[in-house]
Amino acid sequence: MTAFGAEEQSKLKRAQTLRAQQLAAIGDWEDAVALNQAILAATPQDVAALNRLGKALSELGRYGESHEAYNRALDVDPVNFFWVEEVGETALCWLTLLGAAVGVSR
Repeated sequence: MTAFGAEEQSKLKRAQTLRAQQLAAIGDWEDAVALNQAILAATPQDVAALNRLGKALSELGRYGESHEAYNRALDVDPVNFFWVEEVGETALCWLTLLGAAVGVSR
């Protein structure tokens, strides 16, 4: 790869990262999922993209997929504190849904 190619890829990655953050900020979770998946197709070890993907999936109620994304992030970075916070939030959502299903309230 030429230096130009690497520089262009770096610019593209920064632009995609900024756009993914913007999508999350406005709550466009479907597009955030798609963009973070595209980022991960090019850079599968990108912990930040895995965390963003996990958050977006969680916001869409896709908790199993969210948990998978966070686990992948944890595999790449075992000291991933974002993962701990978000998985705790996801677990709370699951428990709340389970409680509602069986008629228990907080």
